[in-house]
Amino acid sequence: MAANWADTYPENDRFNSKAVAQRRRQTVKFLEENPDSRAAQIGAWSQILSNANSQEMIEQVLAQIQALGGEVYFDSDGNLRVRVPEWID
Repeated sequence: MAANWADTYPENDRFNSKAVAQRRRQTVKFLEENPDSRAAQIGAWSQILSNANSQEMIEQVLAQIQALGGEVYFDSDGNLRVRVPEWID
């Protein structure tokens, strides 16, 4: 597991590997307990959105996010943002 590998680095390395390892373990535990989490799915679709390279892909990803209950909006700087409402698991 990547978290085990990250734990081999010194406590205060420049990548903060120990903290990253802990977060990854928490993520794994969360997904084991909540494999159908809409919040996690929205997060995954948001990452795909940030790398979308066509209008068609953007539209498909936005539709998935909204179907899961995610909110899509533009911030005051005109950047596209995704928000997971508090009521979503």
